[in-house]
Amino acid sequence: MTQVRPPLTRPEDAATMRAWERFATGDSVPAQVIGAPIAASWKRSASCGVRPEAREAPVVVAGNAFDELRWRHREFRKAASNLLTVTKDLVTASRSIMILTSADGVILDALGDTQTLDEGEGIHLMPGADWREAVIGTNGIGTALAMGGPAMVHSAEHFCEGIKSWTCAAAPVREPGTGTILGVLDISGPPQTYHRNNLTLAVASARQIEAVLADLWNQERMRLLEGCLTQLSLSDAAGLIAIDRYGRLVHLTGRVLLTIGVGERVPGLDPGSPIESWASRLPDGLRSEWLNPVIVDGATIGAMLVVPAAGLGHARSMSSRIAHQSSEADPKRNAFLHIEGSSAPLQATIGRARQLVDKRVAVLIEGETGVGKEVVAHAIHGKCKA
Repeated sequence: MTQVRPPLTRPEDAATMRAWERFATGDSVPAQVIGAPIAASWKRSASCGVRPEAREAPVVVAGNAFDELRWRHREFRKAASNLLTVTKDLVTASRSIMILTSADGVILDALGDTQTLDEGEGIHLMPGADWREAVIGTNGIGTALAMGGPAMVHSAEHFCEGIKSWTCAAAPVREPGTGTILGVLDISGPPQTYHRNNLTLAVASARQIEAVLADLWNQERMRLLEGCLTQLSLSDAAGLIAIDRYGRLVHLTGRVLLTIGVGERVPGLDPGSPIESWASRLPDGLRSEWLNPVIVDGATIGAMLVVPAAGLGHARSMSSRIAHQSSEADPKRNAFLHIEGSSAPLQATIGRARQLVDKRVAVLIEGETGVGKEVVAHAIHGKCKA
């Protein structure tokens, strides 16, 4: 095996290189020599059959297939576009490149120093290449995905000898609400570009992309809710569930209760499944006839489930985590009886609040801190606070 001697930028690099040479020939390497995360990554790489002598990552998509891949990740790339543009000069000045990948470790975008980009093509550190740890061994992108957290891999720490002349720092980018990994933000360059702050920059950049995604999601959430209100018929409706086009819960009201939180994905509704197929994918207890796609400006941006009062009794409390609350009219559940006080203003407020029970309207309750706004709100919804 031809051995690569990468430029040594740290005193410990020589020890790491010797440890790798021993590991590549079948010897065990104490974790204290290279650090537990790198040792674990080397073991994962070997167990996946990655060859230590490999010199480049495989290019797995190109041409029209790559265009389709980027289109499927258009929202993710849009959220990262401004960051990539703003930081381009910074990474270029440091001879580095910034990379955005999919959750499968395939590079979607790369920009920065022109010379480094050209050198990256020699190991296929370029759009369309697969940099998963199971494919090309220990590296910033693949190891960050494997660990589900930030990873810094420098020089000899890489598993494959062909990429030991690189240093990289990477951080996963997660979907707002679900926490699902959408991809990785990576900063790579020659060994002399190594700096501990590179990992800090990668993490901060990933968090910024997540903030942009959250803002975009909130904007679309408002559009979806407005679309629901436009299409909703208030007659004979016991509840409304609004779901965005990625299958995440956006809004819940009425007497149907999902125990998943807003922003979490509804069980069975995968982000890649078309909304038209959701009727057959709904959890037990939600009926397909309740589902209505929400179309705004000609585009389907989500769906709403309008639960009729007559159908509420069929909602089952099962693995779908659905339950329904009993009526405020039930004297055993009448939360207004639990409000203490006999003053005329309070009784007038209670009288007005009673009129809102079972009405599908927005209610604004105002008052100074401590006057009991939350108690009245719970009473309107038929909830008794212990």
